[in-house]
Amino acid sequence: MSSPTLEHPHRYHAFISYCPDTDTNNAKKILEVIENEGFQCCFPERDFLPGGALIDLVVDAIHSSRHVILVISPSSLQSEWSKFEMLLAVDDSHTRNRVCLVPVLLGGVKLGCLPPPLRLLTCVELREKFENVYDIIQAIKKADYTWESLLPVGNLAHGFAWGYYFGYLKIILPTIDVRAKEWWMDNGKNGKMSEKLFLLFPQSCRCRDSLSDENPLIEHVGHLPVITKNRAGTVARQYRNSIYSIQDDRGEEYYFVGEYVTVIHTMYEMEQNAKTGLQTREKYIQAMRFYLTIKDILEKDPECSKRYRIIFYKDKSGSSEKIPRLICREIKKQIQEESADDRLSETSFSSLEQFSSICGPDFNLYSIVNSVNSHMSKSEPYIHRDEKGKLKTVERGDQLTNVFNEPI
Repeated sequence: MSSPTLEHPHRYHAFISYCPDTDTNNAKKILEVIENEGFQCCFPERDFLPGGALIDLVVDAIHSSRHVILVISPSSLQSEWSKFEMLLAVDDSHTRNRVCLVPVLLGGVKLGCLPPPLRLLTCVELREKFENVYDIIQAIKKADYTWESLLPVGNLAHGFAWGYYFGYLKIILPTIDVRAKEWWMDNGKNGKMSEKLFLLFPQSCRCRDSLSDENPLIEHVGHLPVITKNRAGTVARQYRNSIYSIQDDRGEEYYFVGEYVTVIHTMYEMEQNAKTGLQTREKYIQAMRFYLTIKDILEKDPECSKRYRIIFYKDKSGSSEKIPRLICREIKKQIQEESADDRLSETSFSSLEQFSSICGPDFNLYSIVNSVNSHMSKSEPYIHRDEKGKLKTVERGDQLTNVFNEPI
């Protein structure tokens, strides 16, 4: 059986991702069978040189491989590091727009147990004696295909994200902090206020008429100064952002500019209308792609990158009680970050080295050269890339943890 020819940037036919605590022996059996058929694999235990930053090695191995074989067992679904590798593989696959992931299920793991981004893929349920291990070889020999081929209604996420950016966020975000300060000074409220725009992203994509409809503890208290702009034939079009108040468990009051990621409500409405052909699983994939795309767009725009926060949450029955606490936690983080940025701006360049990160140690923004142990936490990473698309830093945040971990 001949193996496909490797072309730049690929040095391997497959990178094998597995939970080193429990699945190494099974992963080695898979490796042996695949390499006996002439395929070149990257196997961390064997091929990663000591002394390097593990996350750098994983990112490079995934990017340098035509396929990523995800050995998924009950243990790997509980392992923070294994889920981290799955997330990196999903991100790379979407960035390249190639379906290059081969989930291999062990120990009775079923399709419904997988993170939602993997559920549209064809999986190999490996039998106890590995009789069907050659199904993995067939999977990595298949011709390449795109994510759009799995989405009957096409790539909604790309158009939605760019439309949301050019048609709205690029207009209101650059001055969101200035307008928040202006409102705060004019109204003289007690409490604290973040200068960022908080964008709520419910997993169902259903957006209510007001954030107060999520929970009565979220109270609408006013609006930012209006932006007026001539646009697309509408003279003096107004852009109005709402301000809400919320109290934490100790009764301390916080104010924030908040709204839903309104464009995703279209996905929810499409899901409800059979004529559109958008199924629930596909909607989730589209929502995830939208999330990654809009984050990537905004992070590359210096006028927008530090002026927003997306809060992803699972909106099931009873979940509305937790939303105020989630919002309070994010507001506190952002207020602390804003304070750190203010202190940093007053600090001379020569003294910057005293800061463990530009946002302070509590904000989990780590360079990829940090030690591996710094990434072993309950939160999953968000991937920051440079202008060429190369991974630059990894930020752990609850919103992406939920995107990747929470089942529908």
